[in-house]
Amino acid sequence: MPDSLFPDRPRLPVLRPTPIVRVVRRAPLVAICEILGITIDHVVNDGRCKVVVADFYRVTRAIENEAWLRSELHGVEADAWVAAHL
Repeated sequence: MPDSLFPDRPRLPVLRPTPIVRVVRRAPLVAICEILGITIDHVVNDGRCKVVVADFYRVTRAIENEAWLRSELHGVEADAWVAAHL
């Protein structure tokens, strides 16, 4: 009877080490050159590569700016919500 009133706690799963992945932020130009499979020499010497890299760079900057703006907007909304409910 005491077993049904106070059942044993289930055992916790065995903890396994979680692999840690280090994320290193790189300059956008390095990432763009890796994606396109070109070097900085191609960008300097080939006008077409220069235009493509410039376009990709503009896109990466727009994405970073939008992400920053969204985080700022989220912070302002949270502050407004707290101010309205105090």
